[in-house]
Amino acid sequence: MNERRLVALALIVFLLAGAAVGWAAISQNTISHGRGAALPSFNATHYGYYVGGTQVIDNSRAFTGTTLDTGQGANELYAMDQNVLTSSDVNFSSVEADNLIVRGNYNVTQLALYPQQSASYIIWRDGSTYYAKNGTTGAIEFSGAVAATVIQAALDATEGMVFLRDGLYLTNESLTISNPLSFVGASMSNTIIRMTDQTKPILKLNRESIVLRNLHLEYNSQPDNSKTDATAIEVIGSSPWMTWENILIRQVYGGVRSDKDVYADASLFNIYVQNLRIRMFTGIAISADSTAGISGGSWNQVYINNAALLPTQCVSAIEWRGGSTTVWNQLNIEHSDFTSTPIFIVSNNQMVFNGLHMELITYDPQVATEGLIHCSEETHLVINGLDISNLASSNLTTKLALFKFSTANPATAQSMVVLNGLTIRNVDDMLMGEWNLVRAHNANVDAQYGAKLYLKGGYVDKAFDRDQSNYTGTGRLVKQNDTWVYENSSSAVIANGTASIVVAHGLAGTPIYITVTGTHSEVESCYVNTVGAANFTIHKGGAGNVTADRTVYWEAIYEP
Repeated sequence: MNERRLVALALIVFLLAGAAVGWAAISQNTISHGRGAALPSFNATHYGYYVGGTQVIDNSRAFTGTTLDTGQGANELYAMDQNVLTSSDVNFSSVEADNLIVRGNYNVTQLALYPQQSASYIIWRDGSTYYAKNGTTGAIEFSGAVAATVIQAALDATEGMVFLRDGLYLTNESLTISNPLSFVGASMSNTIIRMTDQTKPILKLNRESIVLRNLHLEYNSQPDNSKTDATAIEVIGSSPWMTWENILIRQVYGGVRSDKDVYADASLFNIYVQNLRIRMFTGIAISADSTAGISGGSWNQVYINNAALLPTQCVSAIEWRGGSTTVWNQLNIEHSDFTSTPIFIVSNNQMVFNGLHMELITYDPQVATEGLIHCSEETHLVINGLDISNLASSNLTTKLALFKFSTANPATAQSMVVLNGLTIRNVDDMLMGEWNLVRAHNANVDAQYGAKLYLKGGYVDKAFDRDQSNYTGTGRLVKQNDTWVYENSSSAVIANGTASIVVAHGLAGTPIYITVTGTHSEVESCYVNTVGAANFTIHKGGAGNVTADRTVYWEAIYEP
């Protein structure tokens, strides 16, 4: 009995000793180790057991190994955070998923403005190679060293979304969009398409329903005035119902062009633009002349600004020919040196500016007479809020007006501008002496078809000539009015040997207020009587007649 107890005790001691040195029987071909610790190193060609820290393999069993497929190909694996749990709140700089399933509520910024859309192709640059991955299958379908080839292949292969990751995409060929698709970058600042050939546009649009978003378009250097095709966005076909959002254009001759003389089918209408910025241009920032019209557009937050970085002059900010019902909501034209009128509009029967700001413009017109805004032929323009400040030039004393009107067909074409609110601030003193609200420089502008300006309220921090004394025609300055002439002024001559002159005031009705002024002593007491709906009479004042032709100046106001 005692012997049995001794044997049992010895067996227990033996087992406890074995446990103490770390015996661990594990399944064949398996190594178990603590989370986060390094795997043991050993060499073996036979079957065996892993024995604690001594790492002894006995020869009764062979050890075999296999390669673990990480699913990452040849890509290196990196350490990741180990403490992210299913209940954790986490922040990632970006997340890309082919299939995203969300259970519960989640927030997406501006979801209504930017509805979710899966990318048909995702394009990026790695070193000198560009890749285009199919957004559905995950397969890389296009790759190569030429960005234009890879991007164009994706644009031609889908009517969905082509997405560019942030990066620099160098191209020497235009990218032509001929499918109704979305061409979207990761950010306006850092998704850069840079064209190296200044004889070609960067983007050529040839289809309706094209969406451009978050793109930075530029040339490799500043094009000079001879590179007229160095345009960021060229409309080459019928392209209605487009949407452009967050587009930055710089180092170009032109920003946007739709020119039927270059592409006969070019048309730009029913377009929605939000946040378009054009900087460092040597030609025309936005030029539209389309066969099928350029109507129905909404241009919002458009900034045309050379930021004093461009040493050479540019031609114009906007040239717009034809079309109707185009609305601009907040147009800023700043820091630019123009050789032609900043805004030139021809034959547009309804254009509206809600907030037009012009500042720090150096303007040296190369023609005899010009205006900041030139309305030609039959142009109807409404401006709700025009702010002009800090103009500068060495060549403006006799050449500049706020508006210029012109027409070659006065019997059939006349322009009209309704200006609701005008502010002019910090304009060079040298400009104000002969600077006019309106000039109509065309011998065919007559009393019946003369262009009209309707001015409703405003502020000017210096006095300036507000009448039509520099007209070659008989246009009208109109205040507080939608359809009729309420205010007019001019001069008249009391002929030698007479004492009065009958003046046709041109107002919509009998004036309620008339002032007359004579500078010569013979007419310094001049006065008005016989006031009617069409005329009034100016008398010299005092006895007798004038001894020579005497000029008197008048101003009349009508209120219904």
